[in-house]
Parts: sequence; C-alpha cells; structure tokens
Amino acid sequence: NGHMAGGGSGILTTKSQVSRNTTNANQQFGISGGGGSQIADNAASGNGSDGINVTGQSQMSNNTVQNNGGAGINADAPGSTGNSAVGTSASSNASFGLDFLDNTSGFSANVLSNNQGSSSGTTGQVNNGKTQGNNVCNGVLC
Repeated sequence: NGHMAGGGSGILTTKSQVSRNTTNANQQFGISGGGGSQIADNAASGNGSDGINVTGQSQMSNNTVQNNGGAGINADAPGSTGNSAVGTSASSNASFGLDFLDNTSGFSANVLSNNQGSSSGTTGQVNNGKTQGNNVCNGVLC
C-alpha cells in the first residue's frame, strides 16, 4: 500500500502482486508490472505515459486509470499475451482505455469513457483483446 508521485515511474515490478496503491503525476508509467503480475485495487492518474503497463500473463482487476499521457492499461508489448482486465474504470487517457497486443487477452466488466485511442469498433476505448462481456464504452455495451 502506498502513494507515489512525481518520479520517473511510480511502481516498477516483475511477477509481483501490486495492490491498493495510488500513483499520480509521474513522468512515465504509474505502475509497470512485468510478466505474471497481479495488479488490483490501484488508482493511477495524471502520469506522463500509461497508467498501468504490463507484459504477458498478468491480471488487472478493480483499478481506476484516468488522465494518463498514454493508455489507461497497456498490455501490447511484443510477447504480451494472455492478460486479463476486469472491473477497470478508465477515462480520459491520451490513448486507449485498454490496449492489448492481440485477442489472447480478455476483458470484462469494465467502464471506459473519453479515452483517445483510434479504433472504430469501440470508438477508441479498447484495442484488441477479446471481450468476455459486460463492458461499457462511452455509455454503450462493447
């Protein structure tokens, strides 16, 4: 549990559990979790790059990501497969709310609004990944 603000990146970890933290106004990532990380119940806002950035086989749940300079949650690095995002609230990020490498990752029960990615299917809210239902993108199911 903690609060990180103003540094290069907020929290950097690999194959770890990161929970109940707040990261804001960092120059780069709010939270960066390597492969196999579990990232839950965090808030990341106003960071210069992604709110949360992970590589493969990571689980993200119940996070709030807003007003970041990149994606809300970014899991699109080469080899970043098999990720999941559940219960995320992502709004007003400079890129997608959820950004996955491909359809081996899945997402459900997320609320995404006013993110600025460029995708026609979900109006800039989600890139790739496979919906598992109950997601809302700019007020409509997606």
